Amino acid sequence: MTTMIIYKIGKNQIERGNRRFVMPVMGDKERELVKKELAGLTGQVTLVNFTQELECGYCKETSQIITEVAALSDKIESKIYDFAADKDIAAKFNIEQIPASVVMADRDYGIRFYGIPSGYDSPACWKQLGWYQPVIRA
Repeated sequence: MTTMIIYKIGKNQIERGNRRFVMPVMGDKERELVKKELAGLTGQVTLVNFTQELECGYCKETSQIITEVAALSDKIESKIYDFAADKDIAAKFNIEQIPASVVMADRDYGIRFYGIPSGYDSPACWKQLGWYQPVIRA
């Protein structure tokens, strides 16, 4: 008897039987570069992401990148909110479009990223955490 394993490949995920695996957005090289950028953080950083399931280009990928970056440092926490369901929280941060990410330390310093932090924007996004280290370390 031959056992057949069926793989369904979708955008950033693979299903094998009844198990779903999410493929990382960042490769090993990118993860190491970002980890190196984050190594100097001494204070806690919170990455707040606003997303939604429908009618949003790159929302799912942006949330995944935020989650992957947070996993690279014990100094970073990620919070993912649904833009439509969590309107009160989005309003608190003055978020009017998505995907949007807020970078916070002990308080909100007004650092916002709109769109997906990838490609040429990716290094600038994560270097921002380094540039704001005096604020974040406070």
